[in-house]
Amino acid sequence: MPFVSLLFSKGGMIAMAVVAALIAGGLWLHHHDNSVRAAMQAQADKAIAAQQAVDAEHEKAAIAAVASDAQKRAVVFTSIKDQTHAAPATSACATSPAVRALLNGLRNTDSAGTKAKR
Repeated sequence: MPFVSLLFSKGGMIAMAVVAALIAGGLWLHHHDNSVRAAMQAQADKAIAAQQAVDAEHEKAAIAAVASDAQKRAVVFTSIKDQTHAAPATSACATSPAVRALLNGLRNTDSAGTKAKR
């Protein structure tokens, strides 16, 4: 029974009080760290949400600018397409002497560019 007598002696009681104080301090520190960590995470979450809102506004503006540019290009393209389709069809270019000579020259050469033997 020396252990029991040591436990209930003056020195044993002090040792148990010190151990109990260390355990209580560790528990309090653990709780405090969790509270600080949670507060920091909440602050970071708020900052992230605010930045995402700003980014969303920038994205909306960029999408609107791209849509506006696409609309302007569509108007120009439609105008060019309409002018092209409204032009009268002719065969003047294809029947010109220069184009006929070019086409005859192409027909009379092989893929290496030399005169074909016929």
